[in-house]
Amino acid sequence: MSDICKDREVLRPKYEQFVQTERGKEWKHFWQSQTGSERSGDFGDYLYDFYPEMLQ
Repeated sequence: MSDICKDREVLRPKYEQFVQTERGKEWKHFWQSQTGSERSGDFGDYLYDFYPEMLQ
């Protein structure tokens, strides 16, 4: 496993905490409204928005 993959998994608990916050809930709702589907922001979307360097 590459270092980036390991680093990503370190961020997962941070994501889990974030989505419980008011800001996190707003962010999930924003993703849902942007995609126009039932899908709200997930861990991959979180990385895309806040840690784009992890997706290279």
